[in-house]
Amino acid sequence: MTYETRYASTSYLMARYLDQFKNETGWRMRGFVESVKKDCASNASKWKYYRTTTKCLEVIRQNSKEQFQILSDYCEHLKKSNVGSIVVLKTMMAGDVREF
Repeated sequence: MTYETRYASTSYLMARYLDQFKNETGWRMRGFVESVKKDCASNASKWKYYRTTTKCLEVIRQNSKEQFQILSDYCEHLKKSNVGSIVVLKTMMAGDVREF
């Protein structure tokens, strides 16, 4: 028995295909549409592809920022726990904000 879902929200598609967007940075629209049609029995327009891609990229960028913040915190922890050791973390400064 198959169910045909006429609509699949971009939030649902983002949650379902986020790992694939991470692994395949250049995932083309045709591959996305075919995967949605096969997995969800739903048609995805090019606009749904673009909105889903945008949401996935926002999540990926946010995760990267969090990971780099953890890295900075780890360096501070190393300096406190190993007094006298040197920790070098190369970054660029944009005003008062550290960029990785």
